[in-house]
Amino acid sequence: MKEIEYKNFVKKDQKVLFIAPGIFLALGGMFEYVKMWFNETKKYSTDAKFLLKTNLNFPQKQNITSKILTSDSTIKQIVITSILNLLFPPKISGKYFYKDYNKEVEKVDIVHVLSASLNNYALFKWLLKTYPRKKIIYTLHDPKPHTEKISFLAKILRDNGNNGIFKLAEKNKNFIIHLHSSKLIKDLPKKVKRVIIHPHPLPETRAKRKRKNNSIIRLGFMGRIEHYKGLSLFFEALTQLPKKLHSNIEVFIIGRGSIVNNWSDLPFKTVVKNELVTDEEFHQNIANLDCLVLPYINASQTGVGYMGAAYKVPMILSNIGGLPDVYRLCKTGKSILIKPNNKESLKQGIEKFINSNN
Repeated sequence: MKEIEYKNFVKKDQKVLFIAPGIFLALGGMFEYVKMWFNETKKYSTDAKFLLKTNLNFPQKQNITSKILTSDSTIKQIVITSILNLLFPPKISGKYFYKDYNKEVEKVDIVHVLSASLNNYALFKWLLKTYPRKKIIYTLHDPKPHTEKISFLAKILRDNGNNGIFKLAEKNKNFIIHLHSSKLIKDLPKKVKRVIIHPHPLPETRAKRKRKNNSIIRLGFMGRIEHYKGLSLFFEALTQLPKKLHSNIEVFIIGRGSIVNNWSDLPFKTVVKNELVTDEEFHQNIANLDCLVLPYINASQTGVGYMGAAYKVPMILSNIGGLPDVYRLCKTGKSILIKPNNKESLKQGIEKFINSNN
């Protein structure tokens, strides 16, 4: 598979339109990622703009086109579009996208889609059919889908869409998939012959460390809570720590999702905020960690890990997917790679970190 640099596909004089289907909230990791690309593209294009459903507090409003997007109005609308794509050619299903994107796409040379959505396959088919000379980039965050629980219909639509997207990447020279790490190439089918490798951009830091008591080591898990992220594994490893370490640590769990363990049973201070926190709270919490723990069972990449790298927070993270790239970004020399889905390896990593900082 041929690896292509972003700068060799996107030229300075080319106009780029960024779209992010499926973003319904002004908070959360995906929205933060879109904002990161706002600054990242300045290195490669002198004329880059975003088209979003609403103007979600971007730093430079003149580069944002905000409009109602019919094809991206609700989850139900996206599912309907996906089903129509299975039944009808792009000329028919593309009517959902014409009103949303046509005028903006006409003005640019490149369309870069930054987020995953069930209707992306239909969108790409329509773009390639309507604008065969336009370049299209698709940032594929997870080439191998996670195993989290989704509905049977959503799984069929997702898998069908991904397979269709891979075929488009095989047949169309103007359509290319973007990955954050070359380690993820193995998760793509062999029929995909070209790929852009460009790392996840680091976010801007917004908070300063406020903690003054450095005798207690604060371990933290942050981000959306899904089974594949190994939060239960983290809990089990903590229960196995020797008693002599209990007085040296506290644990923070920050993020929304299903929590199955009773964290109040742990014999040391534990703070759980099972909610969607603001951007400011997220930055403040990560800036005040001594160690970010990311015990992912399986993963392609981690936006939270890149934020930890921006704040130079040491990490304990699984040696899986693109996470070793985050490990190499850690500047402190205290980060630890562990075996994925291995409670003993995680426990040993935590012990090693605590002992090395006492």
